[in-house]
Amino acid sequence: MAKKTNKTETNSATDEFFDQLIGQQNAIEPGAAVLGDEMFAEVKKWSSTGSSILNTIISNSKDGGWPCGRVVELYGEEAIGKSTLVYAAMADCQRQGGIPIFFDIEQAGAKNVMVACGVDLKRLVYSGLTEMEKIFQALEKNLQAIIENPIYQDKPVIVCMDSLAQMSTEQEVEADYEHNMNMSLRKAQQLGKALRKIVPFLNKANACLIVINQQRDKPGVMFGDPKTTPGGNALKFAATLRIKLKGAQAVVLMDPVAQAEYETALSKYDVDVEKWKSNDKVGAKPIKPKKEDFKGDKIIVGYDVEAFTVKNKVGPPKRSANFRIMFGQGIVEEEAWFDYALKFGIVHKVGKEYEFLGIKNDAGKFSRDSWLSVLADAELREKVKDLVVEKMIRPLDGGIPVVTSDEAAEQD
Repeated sequence: MAKKTNKTETNSATDEFFDQLIGQQNAIEPGAAVLGDEMFAEVKKWSSTGSSILNTIISNSKDGGWPCGRVVELYGEEAIGKSTLVYAAMADCQRQGGIPIFFDIEQAGAKNVMVACGVDLKRLVYSGLTEMEKIFQALEKNLQAIIENPIYQDKPVIVCMDSLAQMSTEQEVEADYEHNMNMSLRKAQQLGKALRKIVPFLNKANACLIVINQQRDKPGVMFGDPKTTPGGNALKFAATLRIKLKGAQAVVLMDPVAQAEYETALSKYDVDVEKWKSNDKVGAKPIKPKKEDFKGDKIIVGYDVEAFTVKNKVGPPKRSANFRIMFGQGIVEEEAWFDYALKFGIVHKVGKEYEFLGIKNDAGKFSRDSWLSVLADAELREKVKDLVVEKMIRPLDGGIPVVTSDEAAEQD
């Protein structure tokens, strides 16, 4: 009969061997290796996107957002709110006591929009550097200083580069204005090198690097997506998270003059109706003015957008979040909660109206148009948000119970 091996002795020998393997790597470079439960690449800090739904689909948890220590690519159509989304991220970073760093490569940053999104300009590092080499040199020095400062060791850092498409290289600046394909290739190569060098600093500083990118048409494409992003593949490979913003519908306000004229006509209509009633309804009833008859220059103040996670290494990929981006305000997502609440059975339709299921409330039955008024109840609003977020979380094990190694050892 074979001699039974003592489990404690086996575990001890295994631990010693793992220590030996880790020690061999650390002999080459101190701190190079640790046990898996001390994994230094783990995301320790999250900075809110401003949308609880987007936070959830990124991290697949209630506490999520932009992953600190990682690279993010944010791209989409022009004027859809990419910069506004980043301003909201910088404001949340400041609320957590962290540091936002903004590289305004397009030289198009707007103070008033940043302030409206909640950014404290006196606690923002704003850079006008436009050359790739200088940008990454400056960022490396900034991150090194943050790493060495004990005050910010446990605080998030949001770094934004707006945008990659406008970023130049020293070679481009020194050259003439004619197009040179070699320079474009050089830019992609430089970006790959820069990202490889900066990633370790991002991790140590709890810094999330958000690179805003534009879209370009791919000539001659007959099938598939005719759009692409400039800068080569370096950013695509280095990014932990790639989010594409798609515009669903513009949020439009009436021209202020036309709005005033409509409200004046509406007031006159109310007066005329009262006179008509006081005259025993003699004569024709006054005609109520229609808003569409008062034309003017309509103003686009935002977009209802879809954020699609093209790539995600901190949660399940290929997921969508819908919300509203208001220029100069940030994300307003309560309007989108209705569709999610209906989809997940939090509310259901009763005739032409709706009511909540399984939530104690005083709202009773309500119309679609009164949804935001219903959510004016702060307690009900939080319940709806929590339920929507809870329904958005996906079990990574496919619903099959996961048994850890420690639990398996106890069962033996």
